[in-house]
Amino acid sequence: MLEIKEVFAQGQTFVGSQCEGVSFVGSGFDKKEGVVFPYHPRGGRYKLTFTEAQRACAEQDGILASAEQLHAAWRDGLDWCNAGWLRDGSVQYPVSQPREPCGGLGGAGSAGAGGGASGGVRNYGYRQNAEELYDAFCFTSNLPGSRVPRAALTTSPHPPAGRVFFLKPLRPVPFAGAARACAARGAAVAKVGQLFAAWKLQLLDRCTAGWLADGSARYPIVNPRARCGGRRPGVRSLGFPDATRRLFGVYCYRAPGAPDPAPGGWGWGWAGGGGWAGGARDPAAWTPLRV
Repeated sequence: MLEIKEVFAQGQTFVGSQCEGVSFVGSGFDKKEGVVFPYHPRGGRYKLTFTEAQRACAEQDGILASAEQLHAAWRDGLDWCNAGWLRDGSVQYPVSQPREPCGGLGGAGSAGAGGGASGGVRNYGYRQNAEELYDAFCFTSNLPGSRVPRAALTTSPHPPAGRVFFLKPLRPVPFAGAARACAARGAAVAKVGQLFAAWKLQLLDRCTAGWLADGSARYPIVNPRARCGGRRPGVRSLGFPDATRRLFGVYCYRAPGAPDPAPGGWGWGWAGGGGWAGGARDPAAWTPLRV
C-alpha cells in the first residue's frame, strides 16, 4: 500500500505524490442543499472556455455554480487554489487557508467574502473574453435520476435520490471491465457530481479509489483517518489513470426507484474469472461486501 502523507500545494491535499483531493477545512456537512466541486477534464488544468465549462459540468451531473453557491461552499470550508468559471461568467476560487501561492497571506476576497488571515473567495472578475481558459466550479444537488435541471437545484423538496455504491472486484479491473460490472448490476459508472453528492449529502465514506465515468479515479472520505489521504474530509483523486490500468473498484450509480444492489445496504464484489457467461452475469461469481 502506498505510504500516505499530507502535503499542501496549490490548494489541494495530496496523498503521497499521486493523490489530490477537494478538502473541507470545517466539517463540510452542515448544508444539505447541494455541493460545489471544482472540475477539470483529462486534458489538464485551465483548459476550459466558458462554454466548455458549462458542458463539462453538465456531463458530470451538474451545472456551473453561482457566485452565491461558491461563497456558501467557502463558508462551509471549501479550499481550492485554482480559478474556475462560475455561472455568471466570472472567474473565482475559494481559499480557506491563506498562503502565498493562493493570493497571499493577506489577499482580498470577493465582496462580502472576507479576506486577510481568514481567507476569502478570490475574484478575477467578469471575463470579457469567454474564450479564456480556466477550470470550472460545478454544483450538483441530491442525486436525481438524470442530469440535474436548474429547477432541481434551486427548489425544494429535492427529487427522489439515486444511490452511489462501491463495487469491489476480487481482481483489479480496467475501465471497460468496471463499466461492464456496473451495467451487470443495473447501474452505470457514477459521474463526478454524483460521487460528490453521495459523499456530502449521503455521507458515503470509502477508503478505496474507484473508476468514475469521466475516466478519473477517486474516493470519498467523510471520517478522515490514517492512510486515507489526510486529516480533512473530502473527495480524493488519483487523476486520470490510463484506461487499461487495473484498479480495485468502481463507483456505480443506480437511478431512483431501482432496487438496492442487495438487501441491507450491501454492495457486491465481482469474483472475476467466470463471472461472465455469454455476456450475462453469473450470480455465483458475486460476493456480498459491506459498502
